[in-house]
Formats: sequence, C-alpha cells, structure tokens
Amino acid sequence: MLVHWIWFAHRPSVSDRMKQELLAHFREPEDMYFADSDAFDHIPGMTGEAKASLQDKDLTRAEEILEFCRRKKIHLLTFRDAAYPARLKNIADPPALLYYKEIGRAHV
Repeated sequence: MLVHWIWFAHRPSVSDRMKQELLAHFREPEDMYFADSDAFDHIPGMTGEAKASLQDKDLTRAEEILEFCRRKKIHLLTFRDAAYPARLKNIADPPALLYYKEIGRAHV
C-alpha cells in the first residue's frame, strides 16, 4: 500500500542506502511495517536509531501526506514501479519514493 511506502520513505535515521538494504531483505515496506523488532537484527549496517525508527508504527503523517497528494494531484512512484527511472535506480542510494506532478500538454 502507498501509505506504507510513504511511512517507509520518511523514516528518520534510515538512510536511502539502508532503505535499499531493507527492500532487498523485506521486498515491500508493508512487510517491514508488520515485522517485529527481531526481524531487523540481521540487516547489515542496521543502527539502533534506524531500528527504533522502523518500530514507530504511527501512520498518521503518512496518511496526511497521501491525502495531500490526492488533493493536489501529486503522483507517487515507488522504487518497485516499472516506471521508476532506471538511471536513478542505478545510483548508490536511490530514493525509495518519488513524487511528481504531470504537466498539462499543449493542444495544437
């Protein structure tokens, strides 16, 4: 669910590089959201601060962001989406989530 992607993308103390490690291990942010504390113990480079951040299961801010995006017609593109830019995916620490707005096309 997009709300879990937003929650994941906005975890303080979890770098973009660490988010890639987590996505390799869990596959989807929803899996991380429902994981217990022990599930993060074997992730390379996991810090205590990052683990604590991932244990914060409050979705309030993520739901607010999702609603704002809906109202403003802002689209979200997750790292797993086929349309995620390949060149961006190949950098060392790509963002887990992209926000974009479509620009209207001129009529000729």
